[in-house]
Amino acid sequence: RVHGEYLLQNKKELIFIHINASSLVKHFADIKDALQGIDCKNVVIGVTETWLKTQHATKSIQLPGFTIYRRDRKRKKGGGALLYVPSSIPQKRRNDINDNIKDPNYESLWVQLYGNLLVGVAYNNSEKNGAKFLENYTLELENAANTNAKIISMGDFNIDLLDRTPHLKAKLIAMVNMFNMELPNTTAATRYSKTIATLIDIFITSGGLTNNTSVFPCDWSDHEFIATTLANKQSSLMRATMKAHPNGTITANIRKLTKIISYMTSITLIGIIYIIHMPILIINMNSLKHKSILSLIIMHRSSVNHF
Repeated sequence: RVHGEYLLQNKKELIFIHINASSLVKHFADIKDALQGIDCKNVVIGVTETWLKTQHATKSIQLPGFTIYRRDRKRKKGGGALLYVPSSIPQKRRNDINDNIKDPNYESLWVQLYGNLLVGVAYNNSEKNGAKFLENYTLELENAANTNAKIISMGDFNIDLLDRTPHLKAKLIAMVNMFNMELPNTTAATRYSKTIATLIDIFITSGGLTNNTSVFPCDWSDHEFIATTLANKQSSLMRATMKAHPNGTITANIRKLTKIISYMTSITLIGIIYIIHMPILIINMNSLKHKSILSLIIMHRSSVNHF
């Protein structure tokens, strides 16, 4: 179970948790138990190795209060990535972040929260595939960085930050530095085999965005839970953004500008209609009691919504 002390210390912050499930359907009850006591409004959960296929209905893995985003492996068995996002948070899927990656074996997905936070989850299926995975991941991280949003990316990278794969570790660190990102501030292993402990389940985030990264034991997977939280200042910024962006995308100023443009378009149309029908207006001037074009516009203005 994700430690109650950690949840208590960070109950006011947005928490991000990753777990390699090694079959979400098989371990769904275990995941529900592990997350017991967590306020669904404050946690985003990334899952890799979901092993989901199209025949697995989303409702069979539904957690109350969450919206599910899936990226199932299309061909052979295993793999897959998924995000559980609190339904109360403004959100939308961002397929544009990785739609230029044509590798069918690359497994990732992105969701935008609050209008200015991109959350991603990715899965690298083997250490041998590490170089190709990093090539694809660099492309999507560049796309994410070009949005100027804050970024939290998580997943099972199968690249050991405890030095088992030093050449891939060096490439990963160089890529992270290139985008001014940060790796988790932990040296705890996230996977244990019979012979070695590795740190391969990681977070990659915008600088200063998160803190309190911790690893928690999981008794039904050979991977551990890894969790991090938004830094206090960042949480306040996200809440402020949510108030400024009640629907997650359009600010009050943009809505007002849209109404102004609509109103100015209406005025232009009235002027055109007035010119086209000038003879009729002259003939019927007495019936209009000598109303000027300004009064006609005012009449029209009173019939449209005020902004």
